[in-house]
Amino acid sequence: MIRKPTISASVGKGGVNRSQDVITVQKLINQNIKSIVPMRPLKEDGRMGPKTISAIEAFQRRELGLRMPDGRVDPGGRTIAKLVSSSQGRGMAATVAASALAGATGAKKSGKYWVTWANTHAKNSNKIGDLAEPFKTNAKNFIKALKDAGATVTITTTKRSKKRAYLFHWSWKISQGKCKASDATSLTGVTIQWDHGNEAASKKGALEMVQGFGLAVPPQSRVAPALNSNHIPGKAIDMHIVWTGTIKVKKKGGTEVSVPFNSDVNANTTLHAVGDSYGVKKLKSDKPHWSFNGH
Repeated sequence: MIRKPTISASVGKGGVNRSQDVITVQKLINQNIKSIVPMRPLKEDGRMGPKTISAIEAFQRRELGLRMPDGRVDPGGRTIAKLVSSSQGRGMAATVAASALAGATGAKKSGKYWVTWANTHAKNSNKIGDLAEPFKTNAKNFIKALKDAGATVTITTTKRSKKRAYLFHWSWKISQGKCKASDATSLTGVTIQWDHGNEAASKKGALEMVQGFGLAVPPQSRVAPALNSNHIPGKAIDMHIVWTGTIKVKKKGGTEVSVPFNSDVNANTTLHAVGDSYGVKKLKSDKPHWSFNGH
């Protein structure tokens, strides 16, 4: 059974305008674009602005016959009902049009291809030298203190491409069932087609990417890689830190701290305190991730 699109609160002029509700209305408007021409499709970004309000008003004039439209879509109201019923009536045509558009723009479905693509066009760095100051110096000093104490530190990521962060974020969310493929935003220069036409196929393609990128999933990480990650401006580092038993690590001021090994680095608060003294803060929901602000 196909679930009808819904909104949790009012959207449009004077509305609550929750981001996900706005995206839902923007998508429905775009699916009904032929009934309210001339106008360009809306950007499905969850932001309420004059273009979205004007589109709602145009739809209300054309489809509801309102001479004085209010530019607002309310849960359970006439406008949302008409948007949904009209879009479902155009569903098959919309699917065909989407397929044609994908072919015309060279869009390629999510899957293993995008791992190879990213490794060529959206590379990560694992070099400390690519980090931004002062985080670069802070990370160097923290890692030196760990190594001096006998720990082994393996750096996997420092600075990240925005395009790579985009692919990480949406492939993780879609594969883990945290959103629908149709919820994914677009990014200039990345012609990926997240929606394969059904959720199972979309999740499979996204999972191929997650596995290919080696992304941490539950229980190692319960949050999606950030769309606007601290890795992008060079203010985060992913690293694996291991040692045997208990080691004595110097904090920034020179004080030695006994740090017992814990395979669950997210729970090793003693180690977190040492890193914090250097300005390298642990994101406790993501095993390898440290940054300038803990996000």
